[in-house]
Amino acid sequence: MWAHYSNGQKGLRFWFDHIELNVRVDGVFDEVKYQERMPEFKIRDLLRDRDDAVEKALRASMQTKSHVWQYEHEYRWIVDKSCREIDKASEMSYVKINIKALKRIDFGIRCKDEIVNKVAKFVKGCELTVELMRAEMDKAEYKLNYRPIAQ
Repeated sequence: MWAHYSNGQKGLRFWFDHIELNVRVDGVFDEVKYQERMPEFKIRDLLRDRDDAVEKALRASMQTKSHVWQYEHEYRWIVDKSCREIDKASEMSYVKINIKALKRIDFGIRCKDEIVNKVAKFVKGCELTVELMRAEMDKAEYKLNYRPIAQ
């Protein structure tokens, strides 16, 4: 997943306690469904909004991916619109979360030391119990290992 979502191992991956996240914000936190075919919807049901058809169709399309991605074992967090806030300067929406739900941060192989140091300083300043880990290529197998970063 690092290659797909982390700018070629230059980024970070955050691990959260999903129970705390799900309790503190209205929305759905669930496993992605992997299947061969895209979800199907009946246009007439969507137009009539029969049995919350629009909401069900949107949720199914956001929670479904092709079976070829099944190795990712992905979860998605779909947050209710009422929980989002808008940053006026950038016009981007965001969700405030309980920072205590953050449990671990993994840094990609090519993540700059400057970023690692800034994040470590932030975590320490917040007095959080968060594991900081650096990804490394295994010397014998095609896999990543994670070593703790001293805090």
